[in-house]
Amino acid sequence: CKVCGVCISVCYSLGALFGLLLNYIGCIFWYIIPNCFCVWRWPCCHTYWKLEDIEDDMQTGDVLLFAGTMSTRIGAQSHWSHAGMVFRDDEGLEGPQGSLYVFEANFDRPGWDHCDLRLLREKLQTYKKGATDIAW
Repeated sequence: CKVCGVCISVCYSLGALFGLLLNYIGCIFWYIIPNCFCVWRWPCCHTYWKLEDIEDDMQTGDVLLFAGTMSTRIGAQSHWSHAGMVFRDDEGLEGPQGSLYVFEANFDRPGWDHCDLRLLREKLQTYKKGATDIAW
């Protein structure tokens, strides 16, 4: 019947609109507002460790997440902009034996479009001048 088809179309459209509104509300309250108020810096919302306290536990293959800029956090709806992988040089292939490195891809700046293997300590100190979140 023609009326049933119209009813189904209207119900489907209202359901899609309701889903879209829920998505927008979720985006605003779970991503945009917390990022605008820097919630990740509030003392109740984080725990930080010094590298010296955790570097003995880091192993090859561990994943590190690096926080992005404010525009990246809001646009991507994520606190994290990119990931890197830990490489523990137990055999001394790249430098002193036991050194920790991070392997990551960098494709955001002119002249820096490549994959890179850097000392982990250097990366943590120089990435955004050492003033950002990095998760392990």
